[in-house]
Amino acid sequence: LLKYRKIFGGNMKKFLLIVLLPFTLMVNAAANYVYGEYWTANLEIDDSTEADVTGGELGFHGGVGNMYFGSSAQWGTAEWDDYSVELDFAAWTVEGGYAFSDIADGAFILGARYVDTVIENPLGGDNFEDSEVDPMIGYGKMSGEGVDYVMTYSDSYFQGRLMFPFGENLTASASFGLDDGDTRFGVGIAFKY
Repeated sequence: LLKYRKIFGGNMKKFLLIVLLPFTLMVNAAANYVYGEYWTANLEIDDSTEADVTGGELGFHGGVGNMYFGSSAQWGTAEWDDYSVELDFAAWTVEGGYAFSDIADGAFILGARYVDTVIENPLGGDNFEDSEVDPMIGYGKMSGEGVDYVMTYSDSYFQGRLMFPFGENLTASASFGLDDGDTRFGVGIAFKY
């Protein structure tokens, strides 16, 4: 994490707000998860250029009644072997939506996703920053019993997260993402409360 201090530096308040805010919003939910994850991705820039990306993620997602809410902070490094280039980055995501029935039983979700990304400038100048808000659709089950999951689609990016219980409050977390030939897979551990 120390290597990402330059990226997180001025954004630590944003990191804490995005990761901790959900605790106050979803205190009565049937299933809230706080998770940590290691992930890897393969990005296809064009037909001849690919980048390998590895990183970590801390986040939250939960649901209660007709509400779904998720947030995460990600960091990682993208490597282009053809060009011997490495770029560090950080991303913050907040998403939420309305579930058309009780999300504990499984429901379609309609909402929005906000993503804020910071990429380190390899030349030492100001970092590159971008943010956007896009509509989101999905389906999820957040009951706290058995396997819980959320699948969402936003801005041509399809992602899914599954929680497999192996203790009273501990679960294994698995995630995947697809976007125009790009793939992402992650594994981690989560705490249900």
